Amino acid sequence: MVDKKATKGTEEKKAPEWYKPIKNCHVAIVGFAPSSMGLAPFDNQSIEIWGINELYIVSEVTRIDRLFELHSYERFTQKDRNPNHLKWLQENKDVLIYTQRKYKDIPRSIAFPFDVIVEKTQTNYFTNSISWLIAFAVISGAKKIELWGIDMARAEEYESQRPSVEYFVGWARGLGVEVLIPDQSDILLTTHLYGLEEEKQTRIQEKLKARKGELGLIIRNLQRDLKLKQSELDQYVGAHLELSQQEKAYSPMSDAKWSAGGGK
Repeated sequence: MVDKKATKGTEEKKAPEWYKPIKNCHVAIVGFAPSSMGLAPFDNQSIEIWGINELYIVSEVTRIDRLFELHSYERFTQKDRNPNHLKWLQENKDVLIYTQRKYKDIPRSIAFPFDVIVEKTQTNYFTNSISWLIAFAVISGAKKIELWGIDMARAEEYESQRPSVEYFVGWARGLGVEVLIPDQSDILLTTHLYGLEEEKQTRIQEKLKARKGELGLIIRNLQRDLKLKQSELDQYVGAHLELSQQEKAYSPMSDAKWSAGGGK
C-alpha cells in the first residue's frame, strides 16, 4: 500500500498559469518599428513569435504565438490605433494573451507575473513592455532571444525607455542567453570602441539607410495618395464648373420692358 503522506512531499508542484515552456527555447520579440519588423522570422515555425499591443493589425506580421498587452484595461480599451482591440482580445482563440490580470471577458487572458519577475531580477527598472518581455523570456527558459521592430530611435519618446531595454539585454547575456539585435536598431548602438578605434559609421550608415527607406516608402505612398486626391479634386472642380455654366444657361431672364412711343 502506498503511503500517501510519504509521497506527498515528492509530488511535482503544479506550474503557474503564466508558465508555458518556450518552443525550442527560442523566441523573437517583435515591436512596431518598420526598420526591422518585417525581417522577423515569421516563417520559421521553430521560433516563437511574441508581439505587443495591437501588432496583429500590421500586414507584415503573419504570425503571433503570444501577445502581451501590459497596459491597464482602461487604457487598452481606448486604443487609437485599433478601436476594435478589445473585441480582438475577446474573440481570439489561437494566441496566448498576457494582460495585467485575468479578465473574465477575455477568455484567453493570462495574468502577467510582474511580481515574480521583479523578485527574480532584483530590480524594478522596467520602463517599457520590451524590458518586461526580455526578463519574462529568460525566466521562462529562453536560450536565444531576437529583437525585431524594436528601434527606440526617437529620443522624445524613448529616451527613458531604451536604457532599460539595454540593461536587460546585458542582464540576459550575462546569464548566458544569446540576444540578437539587428543592425537597423538603435539598441546598443555605438560608432566605435572608445579609446581603441577611430569613429566609424558602418552601423549608423545601416541605420540611416533603413530610415531613408522608411521615409521613401512613406513619401511614395503620400505621393500616390496625393495624385488620387488631385484627380478626385479635378473631377469635382470640373463638375462644379459645368453646373455653374448650366446655372447661367438656364437662369430665368427678366422681360425687356419697352415703352410705347419711346418713353414718357
